[in-house]
Amino acid sequence: MFSRRQLLALTVMLVILVVGLAVYFKLSKKENAVTEVSSTPAATEQTSGKLPCYVYGGVKNPGLYYLDEGAARKDAVNAAGGALKPEDLAGIEPEKKITSGEVLYVPGGSQTPDSSILQPVSPVTAETPASTAETPAAEDKTNTGGNENTDKLSINTATFDDLMELPGVNAELADNILKLREKRGKFENLEELLPVHGMTEELFSKLKPVLCL
Repeated sequence: MFSRRQLLALTVMLVILVVGLAVYFKLSKKENAVTEVSSTPAATEQTSGKLPCYVYGGVKNPGLYYLDEGAARKDAVNAAGGALKPEDLAGIEPEKKITSGEVLYVPGGSQTPDSSILQPVSPVTAETPASTAETPAAEDKTNTGGNENTDKLSINTATFDDLMELPGVNAELADNILKLREKRGKFENLEELLPVHGMTEELFSKLKPVLCL
C-alpha cells in the first residue's frame, strides 16, 4: 500500500505528464500549420498580377506565358523564344497590347495549339493561385467599328485574331484578307472577298451571314 505522501507525489507526476503531453501536441500542430503555409507554390508569387497569354505557331517554345500588364504581343513572342520567321510578325500587330487569356498565333508554324495546355485563364492574383485560376466567360471579340450590325464582324476593322476566330478561316487566308485591305483600302462590298486566295464560294456563303462592312 502507498502512503499518503507517495500517492500525492504520484498524482503530481501524472498531472505534470498530462500537461507536458498537451503542450507537446499543441506545439506540433503549430509547426505543421507553419509548414503548410511555407509550402505554398512559388508560382503564385511569380505570376501574381500578371496576364496569361498562350503563344503558338512560329515560335521556338510555344506555351502559356505570364506577362506584365501593358506588355505587347512582341513581348509575348520574345517570351516564347522568338519568332521562327521574324519577317512575318507584321501580321500579328506586334505593338498591340495583349489581353488576359489571349491566344496568339504567330505565322510560320503549326496552326493547331496544344489542347492540353490551351485553357482560357484569368489574371493570377495573390489570392488566386495559378493552378486554381477561374475560367472567365468567353469574351466577345466582335469588332463592328461602329456598324449597326453589332452581332457581325466588320471586315474593314477586323484584326488578324478576329479573322482567325471565324469558322473555316486559317492563318493564310486571314493574312491574305488583311494584305488585300491594306493594298486596296476598305472593302465596298462583301463579294470583294471572293477573289482572295484561299477563299471558296462555299466558305464565303458560310461567312457572309456573320460579316459586315
